[in-house]
Amino acid sequence: MPYDFTFHTHHKAYYLFRMAKNYLPYADLPGITQLLPDLPVPFPIPLIGHNNYVFCAVTLTKKFQQYFPNAKFIRCTTGTTTNLFVRGPEVFKEVMIKQAEAFPKPPEVYSVLNLYGPNIVTTNDSVWKLHRRVCEPAFSEEHMKYLALESSKSTELMFKRFGEGVVTINADKEMTDVTLEIIGRVVFGTNLGVYENVPIDTSKHTITMRNALENTLGLGLLVRGVLPQWMNFLFPGTCKAVDEAGLYIRELIERKKTSTEERFDLLSLIATANDTSLDLSTNEMIADSFVFLFAGFETSATNLQWILYELSQHPEIQEKIFQEVSTVLNGKEPTYAEYESLKYTNCVISECLRLHPPVTFLPKVAKRDTVVCGQKIKQGTMVFLDIVSVHRNEEYWENPLEFKPERFDTTISPRIVPYAYAPFSIGSRKCIGFFFSLLETCVILSKIVQKYEIRAPAGVNYSKNPIEEYQQVTIKPRDLHVELVPRK
Repeated sequence: MPYDFTFHTHHKAYYLFRMAKNYLPYADLPGITQLLPDLPVPFPIPLIGHNNYVFCAVTLTKKFQQYFPNAKFIRCTTGTTTNLFVRGPEVFKEVMIKQAEAFPKPPEVYSVLNLYGPNIVTTNDSVWKLHRRVCEPAFSEEHMKYLALESSKSTELMFKRFGEGVVTINADKEMTDVTLEIIGRVVFGTNLGVYENVPIDTSKHTITMRNALENTLGLGLLVRGVLPQWMNFLFPGTCKAVDEAGLYIRELIERKKTSTEERFDLLSLIATANDTSLDLSTNEMIADSFVFLFAGFETSATNLQWILYELSQHPEIQEKIFQEVSTVLNGKEPTYAEYESLKYTNCVISECLRLHPPVTFLPKVAKRDTVVCGQKIKQGTMVFLDIVSVHRNEEYWENPLEFKPERFDTTISPRIVPYAYAPFSIGSRKCIGFFFSLLETCVILSKIVQKYEIRAPAGVNYSKNPIEEYQQVTIKPRDLHVELVPRK
């Protein structure tokens, strides 16, 4: 949550005035109050009473579920700022569909992703439509076929690294590596060297593209996207990596502009579409491709980790996937053509996204005074859609904390409550790459189950001792290890 700590705030009267101005319109709502502004810490700090905490997505969601399980609107006051957290399908529909124009994305929240400039995620209105129009052809059926093919090849490279026999893997490392390999091939059309060494052109670069991108996606987002510019000198290596990553992407774009070879990687398709319309500058294409890298590998890698975690506890579900994969693929490689036939496998993926959505809150900002489901919302109020609470609410899901893929099988389950499922958002701003993530995950998962049984490591019982959630870019399982046993 943004907090503007101006030079005025040392005046107690002014501070109290600002607090009252933002607090009073929502004083009748259930909520949380703390005296300090939001601080960027990954753990709760108790302040006054049992329910006063510095903002942290995982902690805040748990507190909301504990103290306000049925509230549609929750007030969260931190310092002089009061924000609203909203829950419920009918509220989601109002904010993201019926009154979407009144609740754009708040630029300040997404500014961290403007590392290389405005892009399809951080822009609004006509500028966003321009980015969307140029990028949409890159998610065509032909590109999805290419994605499935490269996902299968990359998964085989991961298996080769595992070697023969039983292997215990660090789920975070392995799922991140395989999705990064796929992103390199499918987004940029290049080999990032995840599973093999790729030489550096020392006349142009000092580090590999993989290292440049990994450093940029990690500390680079914090240093260049959050910290003030004058602090850059404290992180010379990180700043160099950010610059190198941008240079690598620029070189790829320039190469693709002059290439006559038909290519299906996303960057080539964007460059081709842009050659026709000339809508986006090279810098904007760099910005868009970086965001697709960021969103694509992070979301899929996180979802795969949670799937491995759940399957290690549910051998019966794993067996159903294996039977389906064996029947549909019959020992062959999964391709785009088989995606729709892997119905139960996709139910498992959907259920994991329900129980473990990668994003906890979707931020919006009210650009005018409005009313949503009877609640008045003042212009300028930050509104956070609480995805986790809706996904785990028994009002919309039977036994919501149970991992039950069958709830997404439309032939045996009741229809899902509209707008109660939103792992990729909903409405016009639904993630353009949502099917990219679903298809990639389906191919990787089907190949893993085809080859291995997934178990908890010896001496570990995740059913009795559940893995801990922790927040990075997405909500991940902390230090998850699983054992992969080759099938006979």
